[in-house]
Amino acid sequence: MHAGDRGERRIDPRIDLDRKRLIRPTGRKTRRNPPKGCTCRRRGYRSSLFFPSCIRYGIGMPPSKQPEWKPWKTLDRKVILSGNRFLSVEQHTLQLPDGRVLDDWAWVITPDYVCIAALNPEGRFLCFRQMKYAVKGLSLAPAGGYLEPGEGPEAGARRELLEETGCQAEQWTSLGQFVVDSNRGAGTAYFFLATGVRRICDPVSDDLEEQELLWMSRNDVRTGLDDRKFKTLAWAAIMEMALRKTDPADTDAS
Repeated sequence: MHAGDRGERRIDPRIDLDRKRLIRPTGRKTRRNPPKGCTCRRRGYRSSLFFPSCIRYGIGMPPSKQPEWKPWKTLDRKVILSGNRFLSVEQHTLQLPDGRVLDDWAWVITPDYVCIAALNPEGRFLCFRQMKYAVKGLSLAPAGGYLEPGEGPEAGARRELLEETGCQAEQWTSLGQFVVDSNRGAGTAYFFLATGVRRICDPVSDDLEEQELLWMSRNDVRTGLDDRKFKTLAWAAIMEMALRKTDPADTDAS
């Protein structure tokens, strides 16, 4: 948290600006000028009292001034569980940037998958109301599913939308790809916004759960998000992103 020149006693841990390490507070007022190019200067702060955001992590600083980040190295891996095509687990041996070695790092392998926020010309989103084994009670959900081996993300998204809903879309927009678990892997999620969606045939889906197709207005989706009716993180995330991407106010402004 930024502090000005009021001289109040600091009680939070600080950053040693010379050695770039955390130190314990001394209770003594210490003033340092923010680094050149740091957002502290642009926001009008005349002094920078040990800000982890601008000193340690380089946030707001020019790329040339930011610290160099080194990736972890995988030294070895072995399979410790191979159940089926939906799940396997490996044990990795890792080397950290400081040289330490971890020999028991669990790594989870699941298929990559797609989520599709499907929007028709009338401005309604196509969603499901359904049951899932790991979800308590009914949940709202977008279309989506696992990619087949060797299948590209957009091709998989087109296939899943057609199979699950019987719909095709006039335009496809990628909303990004996201690692499911930042430490353990668990596959990659690919998000797509499909617009101009129209029904062309009956669904042909091999999903095990019962489900109901719904055409939801923007307000319905917003209410569902506010009421936590989209009960998995990926489903809530893509619907929030789709609302922002298709916000009429942003469209008019552009």
